[in-house]
Amino acid sequence: MEGNTMLVSVAVLYWATFFCSIFLLVPLGLSQNQMQNVLYGDEENNGCMLFASVGFYNFKQLRGSDMSICRMSFIFPIVAMIIGLVLAFSHSVRAWRAVAEMDEQVKYKMWAWPWLIVDFVVLLIMALCASYTSVGLVTTCDDIRRHMMSDLHYLEQHLQSCFTYIAGEGSMRIDLAVCVYLAVAMYWLLTVLWLALTIMAILRVRRNARHRRRLRNELFFPPPQPETAL
Repeated sequence: MEGNTMLVSVAVLYWATFFCSIFLLVPLGLSQNQMQNVLYGDEENNGCMLFASVGFYNFKQLRGSDMSICRMSFIFPIVAMIIGLVLAFSHSVRAWRAVAEMDEQVKYKMWAWPWLIVDFVVLLIMALCASYTSVGLVTTCDDIRRHMMSDLHYLEQHLQSCFTYIAGEGSMRIDLAVCVYLAVAMYWLLTVLWLALTIMAILRVRRNARHRRRLRNELFFPPPQPETAL
């Protein structure tokens, strides 16, 4: 029963990664879309909100970085979302069979090493993306505070979000600061979920190894049969 509980937990975690990816991509996309109102760039590409910098031309302008930087922060969560969806379906079917049929052997029939490798690779990518996105937004925010909010009082400058301030420069219908913070929070939550899946995959590998060892011992060293009285 313990193994079936782990199988169900893994399926639930994979579904959680799928829905968290959606809750990440929506605010991240809205943030980038709304930042186009205040980012200055060339006619075809206003730039990415990550690692944006303030330039001094005829007036202070917040110029976005290369759009390929933002594309990376979108592509990897989409890939992770697809992987999470496929594995969620796969593990849900296995978990349903294990629970409905009371089959304790289902958990031993599933591969563990491939899922451990997939979980670990996705964990590394999500951790790098979360760090990369967080640092990129902090860099943008620091430049806004240093060059565009310098006229504000010190206390007001640090109490007001830099993204709330920059939102006043354009016509925005959504709270940019909330979208940015929600996207960062979802990025790190996804990283934690994939870390939990990696740890559970390690436990499954160890459990399967113990099971195979026990079967080998029973095959080569069968337990002594009790003597029957004549």
